[in-house]
Amino acid sequence: MNPYILQISSSYLLHILGITSLLLMSSGSVLQAQINSDSILQKAAGITPLREQLAYLDSICQALHTTTEKNAGPIFDAQMKLATTLGDLESNALRAANGADYFHGQGLGEKGKALLAPYLNKVDRIQQLNIKVRVLDIQGRIHTDAFEFEPAIELLQRVVSYYEQGLEAPEVEQSRAYRNLGKNLWGTGDYGASLVALNKSKALAISAKDSTSIMDTYISLGNLYGRIGLYDEAITNFKKRYQYESEPSEITLAYDAANFGRAYLEQKKYALAINSYQDGLRLSPLPDDFKFATLYHINGLIECYFYLNQPDSVLLYANQLEASFREQEQPEFFDFLIQQSRFFEAVARQQYAKAEKILQSLYAKALENNDDGELMAYAFQFSELYRRWKKPALALQYLDSYNQVYDSIRTANKTHALLMYQTEYETKEKEQTILQLRTENEIQALQADKTRNRYLLGGLALMLVSGLAFMRQYFHHKIQQAQKVEQLRSKISRDLHDDVGSILTGLSMQSEVLEQSLPVAQRGSISGLAEMSRSALSRMRDTVWAMDAKKDNWNSLIDRMNEFCFEILAPQDIHFRMETSELKQEQVIPGDLRQNIYLIFKEAITNIAKHARASEVEIITKNRQQAFYLRIKDNGPGRQKNYTTTGSGLNNMKKRAEEIGGRVDFSFHDGFIVKLEGPANAAS
Repeated sequence: MNPYILQISSSYLLHILGITSLLLMSSGSVLQAQINSDSILQKAAGITPLREQLAYLDSICQALHTTTEKNAGPIFDAQMKLATTLGDLESNALRAANGADYFHGQGLGEKGKALLAPYLNKVDRIQQLNIKVRVLDIQGRIHTDAFEFEPAIELLQRVVSYYEQGLEAPEVEQSRAYRNLGKNLWGTGDYGASLVALNKSKALAISAKDSTSIMDTYISLGNLYGRIGLYDEAITNFKKRYQYESEPSEITLAYDAANFGRAYLEQKKYALAINSYQDGLRLSPLPDDFKFATLYHINGLIECYFYLNQPDSVLLYANQLEASFREQEQPEFFDFLIQQSRFFEAVARQQYAKAEKILQSLYAKALENNDDGELMAYAFQFSELYRRWKKPALALQYLDSYNQVYDSIRTANKTHALLMYQTEYETKEKEQTILQLRTENEIQALQADKTRNRYLLGGLALMLVSGLAFMRQYFHHKIQQAQKVEQLRSKISRDLHDDVGSILTGLSMQSEVLEQSLPVAQRGSISGLAEMSRSALSRMRDTVWAMDAKKDNWNSLIDRMNEFCFEILAPQDIHFRMETSELKQEQVIPGDLRQNIYLIFKEAITNIAKHARASEVEIITKNRQQAFYLRIKDNGPGRQKNYTTTGSGLNNMKKRAEEIGGRVDFSFHDGFIVKLEGPANAAS
């Protein structure tokens, strides 16, 4: 599934970008002030001559065109009516651009288009380049927010071409133009050009030190990566903007919770997805214009608990969603959310015929939209429905459909990612060539102006260039070697996840379906096969995670530990609490260190689940005296027969600690305690 879809429709996959887009489009409508346009127009009518009246209206409109003041439309209309008889082409084009900017901010994009239309047709006759660019840019932004990709790209490419030719403009304006161009490019599937445009937008925003532009660009980059299934990169870019927003608003946090939750859900990390959605739900109630975000949080929780086969939780949140939907009086746009909820609820109540009817309706709409992401999602849900309904033939049929579409989307995403990075690389090479040519030209010009010292300067320049070239080549080689190792690890990890993971998942599901179709007496061997498939899938996921070079940080380790606790302890009603406040979570760590700490942790948690008879587990991680510290304590009733320091599991934990230069100790005090310290400098 791919949630990062820019089109507004009642589609299954609109969850994330739909929220972000609506946030950007709705933000201008909050706390808007009202102005008395009648009194302003009456005052203007009393001014003579007419040119002074126009000058007065110009001053008012100039102050209003970038604000969120309401009811100013009649003032802009009066200004343009008077200007058509008194102004020239260029001054009137600028007035129309300002008026369109105002109407666009009010959500009246079509009126803005109508105001600009006469001047857009004459744009080539406008001599002042800054006015021409202003007209093109405003029209391009209106098309962008209306999701009219092709016309927006045509206009915005002209805008950025003028900037690249040397037109002076504030870096914030240039950043916005590149950002809007990037949005429209990935809306048409041109991901490589989109990445190039968004990276330029980011560089300009950072240079301008404009936090709002930087944050908007990181959001756009997150959506781009999410569109092609690179969810880790998407989340990383969403989180990066926090560096520029010291105190995120509740609205920002609510939307991020929906973004992160959907990204985790797409990767079947249900524990992390549930945490994100619940974080978002705790922010309710949101302001009136943003209450619909609550629907996304509840819908996400319903979906997670459905796949975790927890029907009571599905029914609880389904009731909440129905109540919230009625309370907010949401438009038809959100109807697909309630339909999905009713499907999950019907399955939870074992009302399979009702669930089938709902899903058939959603599937029919997906066929009309020709959306592979929707078809894949609904095929998987059909398979789940028929599996629980004990209709194995239909379950296998839709499982095959799901795997076919999944393979198609996975292949397309890999191709898109490859082309995207290739385009970015080629663009950087071209820019480097241009920069090198400019440098050479500057050196030649300097040598021509300094004829008296040409030999000395030439020799120094040659030495400098040679030295820099040597240093650049040396460090480039070192970096390339390190990158090749990381890329190899990441590639193996991806291939294992995509290929072996898909096979094991399908084998597990098909074993379960086959088991249900057999008489009880013949289910033993098939049950064992299903259990072996699930065990192999779990171990494979650990291997994929350990090999992925992008996971070499404390943050990834803590996420993995949380997920494992949820999978192992939650089914046994063992509550756990993890304290990580004193850990530098963003710090990069070696892969072998990360893997051994996780395996020690995993062994300890598994022992608790098997032997401790505990109801609570306390986990503390911190940096202490330049070393990593981990303490795991349960509240079990005491030393158990099979839970001793001579067991092979505990000996394995000791050996792993020694391999990374650390030490692990075991003790009893109101429960069993595992304490890992080290290695030295792990926290530096």
